Amino acid sequence: MRLKFCSFRILYMIKRIVKREITGWFLFILTGLNLFSQTSFPKNDFSSPIDFQIFLSANFAEIRPNHFHSGIDIKTKGRSGENVRSVADGRIVRINVSPTGFGRALYIEHPNGYTSVYGHMHKFTPEIEKYVKENQYKRKSFTVTLYPSKDKFKVKKGELIGYSGNSGSSAGPHVHFEIRDTRNQHPTNPLLYGFDITDNIRPVLKSVYFYPLGDQSSIQGLPEKKRVLLSGDKGKYRLKNDSVVTFSGTLGIGIETYDLLNGVRNRCGIYSIEAKVDDKSYYYFELNEFSFAETRYINSHIDYEEIVRKKRKIHKIFIDPNNRLRFYEAILNRGHLHFDDEKVHAVKLIVKDSYKNTSTLSFNVQSKPASHALSKNKDYLMVMPYDRESHYELNGFEIKVPAFALYDSIKFRLTVAPPIDGSYSKVYHVHDETTPVQTSFTLKIRPENIADSLHSKLLFAGLDKRNDVFARGGEYKNGYVEMKNREFGIYFVSIDTVPPSIYPVNFKRGTTDLSNRKYLRFTIKDDFSGISKYKGVIDGKWALFEYDPKYNRLQYNLDKDKIGKGKNHDLELKVTDQKNNVKVYRMKFKW
Repeated sequence: MRLKFCSFRILYMIKRIVKREITGWFLFILTGLNLFSQTSFPKNDFSSPIDFQIFLSANFAEIRPNHFHSGIDIKTKGRSGENVRSVADGRIVRINVSPTGFGRALYIEHPNGYTSVYGHMHKFTPEIEKYVKENQYKRKSFTVTLYPSKDKFKVKKGELIGYSGNSGSSAGPHVHFEIRDTRNQHPTNPLLYGFDITDNIRPVLKSVYFYPLGDQSSIQGLPEKKRVLLSGDKGKYRLKNDSVVTFSGTLGIGIETYDLLNGVRNRCGIYSIEAKVDDKSYYYFELNEFSFAETRYINSHIDYEEIVRKKRKIHKIFIDPNNRLRFYEAILNRGHLHFDDEKVHAVKLIVKDSYKNTSTLSFNVQSKPASHALSKNKDYLMVMPYDRESHYELNGFEIKVPAFALYDSIKFRLTVAPPIDGSYSKVYHVHDETTPVQTSFTLKIRPENIADSLHSKLLFAGLDKRNDVFARGGEYKNGYVEMKNREFGIYFVSIDTVPPSIYPVNFKRGTTDLSNRKYLRFTIKDDFSGISKYKGVIDGKWALFEYDPKYNRLQYNLDKDKIGKGKNHDLELKVTDQKNNVKVYRMKFKW
């Protein structure tokens, strides 16, 4: 076996690690060098951000769609309105209000070099709310990002800063809490700072995956990955069938695992994984911190196909050529296993949570020569190298994939089908939706049988698993519908000429006396391309409508300081979709 050792973090400093390679198995000697990082964090600087015991619904660096979770999610008893407090002395350096993302969020910079973040809040304290509202009216925008002056909002440890909620892209009431390194804004693992959180439960190991890496590799005679369920207890796991796993060529391994914490049922993420062969480490990572610039590389770290098709979260214990995550502390030969002998080798996977609760999986593997030459898949158009730009054209179709958009080289496939109802082009199945992409590629498709007057309404659409049509975006340019995207899959040209809809919620259409209402609430929807923008005007002046897209809700909190009480008013609400179709709702009301 030939393996190379590299520590990615050490490479930044010394560029190269002395290595020694031998045939059969490997030996590496690192005199005086600590193999795995020992990052330390202050344990007593921060108090709890809430007034009750901390229970988590999610922890740091959990696997999420296209990103690692950047903090912890603190349960708030299933409701909004719980006190949220600053975890240390500091100053508010950023305030964010958005219909998506963290919703209403505060960022507090602390003297010890860290910044705490509080997301999905329902509202801030009155002084902060007043400052935010003034700026929203000044900018005529519900969505604002504000950077208060240095001395505007100083806070003390334990001081009330607002109330928990469900704003932004939140699936339920909770506090999203982060601790970032102020110097680079990298999120760090809050569970390493000494908060009073109970966890004495070992991680759960559910299954292990075996991958044939390369055209001439196989697992137990078949050129496809294999999933094996696990059995065990008290943190000791084994293969359910307890047999030796045989392979030919090069082997990769993956593990399906999650963590549990005391007092909750939520499945959380793990902290570290180490892999050993014959008691020698060849792979290790731990989740202390990461940067937002690298978070999308999660799609290379996991088995992307499994999460798309089966929603299974698999940590791959091997590294794609264009995986640029920095948290891998030690890797031999990118985690690829290849033996030059036919001996049985012992593999051990060691999984830990942030509190060092540990589970292990032990099994045996054996390399055997392939019994026959494996057939090569020739059902592809071209090889797209991950490190070079690729370009492919067909009549009415064009794709351009930049260098390093892919995590590994692919054998690019394209199938073309006739137009379907509602499409204005052929239907193109562009490679495979289970192949992840890091940066955007450019796609162009020429529309067919469409009037010039409708070009501005054209866009790309796709088909989901139920064959329902959904909008992908894009616009008409120089004879083609064009877009930049980071997803392979089904594409065809479609059209959107239908404006959004607006419906009143807390009063009936035609009602004029709203003097007993506290707010005006509307449901706004668009059936295809999606809401692009909205504008509410009362008595000819811009009005602060708050948008919550997860509920299709648009709400104006009636404000006597802005429109006056006991008067008649004119409201005009205009909603525009992504293809510039406009719906206008007008009403007169007394309040």
